[in-house]
Amino acid sequence: MSEWRLAARRAIQRAIQSFPPGASPQEMKKIIDAAYPFGLRANHPYKIWLSERREYFKILGIPTRKKKEVRSHLP
Repeated sequence: MSEWRLAARRAIQRAIQSFPPGASPQEMKKIIDAAYPFGLRANHPYKIWLSERREYFKILGIPTRKKKEVRSHLP
């Protein structure tokens, strides 16, 4: 497992431990997003963060946006 993934996982786990009792999914999402540990939200570390974030959102039942539909330009 990469150092980026471990750091992302640790940051998310710390964020989860800081949830107030009865936190709503929206509050949980904000707390997790505020825990981003890598500075600039770009490139490989950010992609790893998004991957770990997505997995924890599934576990916690936090809704995520659906992927955009790809439309064909053909008639």
